[in-house]
Amino acid sequence: MQDNEYLTSYYRPQIQSVRHLIATGFFLFPHNETALGDGGLSALGDAAAHLRPALSRLLSEAWLYGFGPLLLGVCACMASSTAFHIFWNFSPAALKLLSRIDYCAIALLCASHSLTGSFWGFYCSPTPATTTPHTVGVLAATAATVVAIMHPRFDSPAFRTTRAVTFSVLGGICFTPLAHLGAVSGWHPEFTTEAVWLSGVAAAYLAGAILFATRYPECCARKGRYDLLGASHQLMHVCVIGAAALHWYVCVRNFRYRLVYGCTLSPLVPV
Repeated sequence: MQDNEYLTSYYRPQIQSVRHLIATGFFLFPHNETALGDGGLSALGDAAAHLRPALSRLLSEAWLYGFGPLLLGVCACMASSTAFHIFWNFSPAALKLLSRIDYCAIALLCASHSLTGSFWGFYCSPTPATTTPHTVGVLAATAATVVAIMHPRFDSPAFRTTRAVTFSVLGGICFTPLAHLGAVSGWHPEFTTEAVWLSGVAAAYLAGAILFATRYPECCARKGRYDLLGASHQLMHVCVIGAAALHWYVCVRNFRYRLVYGCTLSPLVPV
């Protein structure tokens, strides 16, 4: 079943056998979604490996709120993505259902980035006035995105650009806690360092959305060049996994920084 007019070969046929879907998805022969399924499964395994110690330390606020949302979001996104790319050609109905679940998981991943970033950003001033509006706003925007995703026409090829714009808007809303933090901290060096790292996360997601919407590079190449590797959907997955890995590094960096300095240098703590 073909869903990209620029990719003309290496498609799997419709297969109504779960065992054969799994076998052809991972092992039997290369196809234009081999990298997507294997890459998603590998990222899921890595995130799950880190999730176990996080969940075992629920009494630690830093692990529960500073790492838990991000890891849960990554696990949900990678699990749904792997399932989609392995089972979507079971039937047209399966394609529609799995694609919607996949998009919902991406929305949850965006929210998890924002909630994690808000926790570390306002770690030294965790008052309801600073954290509650962001949490409610991000969750409301995510819920609205999920409602839009479940619309019957949302996953059609004609709405590919609409999907990219929807997730870009959600990403912008999820970035508002960082802007608020900059305003209340007076653009303190502690904030600007954080902003640089998180801007890299946002840039990776934006690059993935642009590649997905424009179907670059296959739209500008000869037919068949990117049928197996290097297509826009695969590059988008690289951007998503890279962004998640970068934000994980930022979380670890914040954790270590607070262990050493606490809130002694924070601009949010009155002198």
